[in-house]
Amino acid sequence: MSARPTVGIQIPTVDGHGHGYADLRPMVRAAERVGFQSVWFGDHLLSNVPIVESVVAATTAAAVSEHVHVGFAVMLPALRHPVWLAKQLCSLQVVSGGRLELGIGVGGEIRAEWELAGVPIGERGRRTDRFLAALPQMMTGQTAALGEPWNLTVPPLLPAAGMPPLWIGGRSDAALRRAVRSGAGWMGLWVDKTRLIAANASMTAMAAELGVAVPAVGAQVMVHLGVDQEAAEREVALFMEAIYRIPYAKIRKWVAVGDFETVVERLVTLVNAGAQTVVLIPAMREFGAHIDELGAIASEVLRRSTSEFTSINR
Repeated sequence: MSARPTVGIQIPTVDGHGHGYADLRPMVRAAERVGFQSVWFGDHLLSNVPIVESVVAATTAAAVSEHVHVGFAVMLPALRHPVWLAKQLCSLQVVSGGRLELGIGVGGEIRAEWELAGVPIGERGRRTDRFLAALPQMMTGQTAALGEPWNLTVPPLLPAAGMPPLWIGGRSDAALRRAVRSGAGWMGLWVDKTRLIAANASMTAMAAELGVAVPAVGAQVMVHLGVDQEAAEREVALFMEAIYRIPYAKIRKWVAVGDFETVVERLVTLVNAGAQTVVLIPAMREFGAHIDELGAIASEVLRRSTSEFTSINR
């Protein structure tokens, strides 16, 4: 089954510009109004800047919207008890009317949050894999076997509304293998055309070896819309370095910064290279003031895109 690509937007839950917390409810409503097909939320227990907890944020988004999909890009399940998390996700799928999209990652860049959660940082990959193995049963109201370190038989978590589309985030080959094994799409961050093509080729080979479907490909892209290129670059740099503590120069080539046409062309290149879903991460100080323009960018990207992809109906 083929499907046209989609464009979503990450709703800011971090205080990247030092302005204090911004109410996400009007931002979600506005994103739905201008035509985004999905809204997404990042996930950390601790961050370099204040951050709202992702399940609370996603549930709020589901409550104030009607049809837009609500996603995590990406959630770190190894930070949590897997049964409690599965129960939350089942409930969110129920109350949203089946609009959940679930991005999963292993994290690891903020060591302090793993220490605070009492989870050995070296176990995060193994715990994530155990969670993914049991998740389809837990999400669909079946008895599930949850492996080490928990070794639990999980009774049906009811009510259940079905397994959501699943995405695996991460920049490593291990993330690509996890996507293939899990029947999930791969959601890349800091990617360009070359990286998307290479990732798709790698996953195609892995899928052929295992005799499974080739995963869908998604891309998260940080964007800033502005006609003053120098001022836009400065604003993005402040935002990026506050959140990631990485020099902006190291990731500049993966960011879409500029006027309307520049940003559209950058995103169309990614879609035509294989990105079935593109998630915009706005790095603008006044996000709400630009939502109509961002919606117009999303519409134009979809209009110009030439490719169709295998949909992730899992």
